[in-house]
Amino acid sequence: MFKQKLLERLLRYISIDTQSDPNSATFPSTAKQFDLLVARADELKKFWP
Repeated sequence: MFKQKLLERLLRYISIDTQSDPNSATFPSTAKQFDLLVARADELKKFWP
């Protein structure tokens, strides 16, 4: 069960395109990277409400 949940989480993360923009002056450099940040933050909120 743990391995299955871990695999599902990994597959969710790698499905998000996080290509950076070398010309950007912001961090994260793209909205796509921000999508990954939001996904991680939402997941962590489940542990620390």
